[in-house]
Amino acid sequence: MEAERWLRKEPFDSNKVIALRFQSWHFWLPHIKEIKAKCIRVLNVTKYLAHSTLGCNRKVLLPLYHSLVRAILDSNSPIYELAPNHLSLLNPVQKAAICICTGTFPTSPALSLCVDSGNPSLQYRRPVLTANLLTSILQSFTP
Repeated sequence: MEAERWLRKEPFDSNKVIALRFQSWHFWLPHIKEIKAKCIRVLNVTKYLAHSTLGCNRKVLLPLYHSLVRAILDSNSPIYELAPNHLSLLNPVQKAAICICTGTFPTSPALSLCVDSGNPSLQYRRPVLTANLLTSILQSFTP
């Protein structure tokens, strides 16, 4: 039913397929905003764990960032790399996460935070993930 409406270019609300939200004329902004909201919810927990007196240290928080926040930011990144205008909404999320995990001030430059924590910035990480995906696809087709 929805496919027929799409073929006739009739508007429909939205469908979610494997963590990607497809809308009537396929705008990327709602999907990017949903990813940002997920990351912010995880960052709230991370803020609690990074409390200055009773919280965890950097050695615990950085792997937590890798497994929780960066996993959300990396999921389907080769696909939504097609929307370069809206990807800048995710850069402050990475900066805030690294600030929380390393205990630095929020006014620190994003690239110096990435160097300090040993994490590549998102604009460099996305092409690497895309290249890895394409290589694995090509390797699966070779006899």
